[in-house]
Amino acid sequence: MDIQTFQIVISVIVGTLIPALGTFIVLVINSLKKYKLAIITAKKGNEELVAKIEKLNEENEKLTEENVVLQDKIKKLQAQIDELNKKLIEK
Repeated sequence: MDIQTFQIVISVIVGTLIPALGTFIVLVINSLKKYKLAIITAKKGNEELVAKIEKLNEENEKLTEENVVLQDKIKKLQAQIDELNKKLIEK
């Protein structure tokens, strides 16, 4: 192979590979940007979910406390009903 043929081969290789490599690099960078955006979006969504879960946990604790108070009142009322029933039976 003479020098002129070698130069043509090198020119063709460089002329096709460099633009292809450039296109590949651009595609990789764009893909990475999309993944980064997806990760940021997912992270924000997770933070919002954590905040909602914390709020629901607080509400659950309040409702649990209210439930305990109501159960205590129910027990007292049941005791009063039992006492009244006992008095009615005695009469």
